[in-house]
Amino acid sequence: MNGPELEQVGPSPLVAAAAGMGAWSLAALAAYALRAALPLPALYACLAWGSGLLAVVAGHRARAAIRSGRARSGGGGLARIGLWLGYPVVLAVLPLIGLVVFFVCCGVVG
Repeated sequence: MNGPELEQVGPSPLVAAAAGMGAWSLAALAAYALRAALPLPALYACLAWGSGLLAVVAGHRARAAIRSGRARSGGGGLARIGLWLGYPVVLAVLPLIGLVVFFVCCGVVG
């Protein structure tokens, strides 16, 4: 992909793909930090979830722009990559958040 093609894609598909890759990187860092007893694994998990959510939102916005014809051209593949990388991270962390809320509400933790 050279310069003019990159300019035609627009920012949303690129943001979606980059945020999806960042979400997986942060999730791997959180898993490593948890296993190696490094500090802040929960922070890495929260950042991974936020990055995954950004990938999903940007991916859907890009796909909507492409379908409606507002996008100049291209970017559908990058938007799809962002969705494929973002959804598993977002959906994997939701049960963990639910468990934390459940234990905090029941008075087991905190």
